[in-house]
Amino acid sequence: MRRQFGVDGLDLQITQDLSTMLEEHNMLVHSFRMARDIYMCEPNIVFRLRIINSRTTDGRQYNLPSANEVAGLIVGELSEKNFECDVIVEHRTTELQRITDLHPSFMSMTYPLIHPYGEDGFKQNILLQNMDGSSSKRQFVTMRQ
Repeated sequence: MRRQFGVDGLDLQITQDLSTMLEEHNMLVHSFRMARDIYMCEPNIVFRLRIINSRTTDGRQYNLPSANEVAGLIVGELSEKNFECDVIVEHRTTELQRITDLHPSFMSMTYPLIHPYGEDGFKQNILLQNMDGSSSKRQFVTMRQ
């Protein structure tokens, strides 16, 4: 079997398999695809992105978001040269609002292969508990941990 490689030297079969897997299991990806399909059919439609910041369920447990909870549209090219990204949404007031890297969905949108099910990434106020029983000055886990 001969492998086909894309412009950037990417194995096209692996890329297609990852894309299919994410579309089947990741609700965020499903929402992005749905937004893309709507845009392709109706390019003049106004898109609104809604990302739920405060979770009512346990952040340590995977809770699948529904399609109307999270939706988005990726515009532009993501590459190694342009690895920093902003998530910007249109707020209810029709003004743009930047989502910080502390938002629960930010990590799963930035690193979909690390969060293949679209589960929340870092969440603030996770209590720190040292495994060896020692005490620490900090009470909460940091993003780097």
